[in-house]
Amino acid sequence: DSIKDVVLDTTENRQRGWRRMVQFGLVFFPSQIDVVPFGEAIREANAIDDSMKPLGEGGVPFNLYPWTWHDGDADQANFNAISQNGTLFCPPILTKLILDREPQQTLDFVKRVASKFDFVRVIPCHLNNNVKTTPDEFVKAFDVLTNIDPTVATMLNDVTTAAIDNNSRSNNKRRGAKTMTAEGKDYNVPDPVVITKGQRPLAEDLALLQKASDLLTKVGVVGVSRVCDGEPARAVGRFAAKKK
Repeated sequence: DSIKDVVLDTTENRQRGWRRMVQFGLVFFPSQIDVVPFGEAIREANAIDDSMKPLGEGGVPFNLYPWTWHDGDADQANFNAISQNGTLFCPPILTKLILDREPQQTLDFVKRVASKFDFVRVIPCHLNNNVKTTPDEFVKAFDVLTNIDPTVATMLNDVTTAAIDNNSRSNNKRRGAKTMTAEGKDYNVPDPVVITKGQRPLAEDLALLQKASDLLTKVGVVGVSRVCDGEPARAVGRFAAKKK
């Protein structure tokens, strides 16, 4: 699907447009789009059907739409992974870049809300409103923040970029210890490490957020993530690290 298409006002097309807006809003760079080169995007903008120009007014400057969606309903599985029939969840922009830096404080707040209010619905700021739910389901929306600290997972699975005390690791291996030291702290190490709660979007859709998290951590804009979701987005998607 591209800007050159003439899109009819049908229920099916509205639903397709909705799910694609949801993916853009939550992951910013969905895996089911291809970026159009600048020159081609300019040519397409000049060739757009007159009946389609009003659709972009106020939202698409100069009719530039520099990407194409994969044909048909290729993105349906990506949307389904995110939506899971409308159950509550915390958006990945928060769990990959913000709240994962202070997960315990976040979870403490969530539990206080759930224990104080016996609510039956939530009114989110985005997407569906007036969502029927319970305090328990509200708490589950933040489950990904309960995963193991990445400084521990790094030692066993090499899934984060957190700093590690390599000497302590090797010494502990020789002693057969059940604790390891990282960033000046001793950790009890489960064997094996199991990532219990993954992110809702597919890994390939988290590629941009994972890359942003890694870069912002590296330059010191944000602290090290205290949550490990397995970081599969480092291995798949458009920003996947190339094997040497």
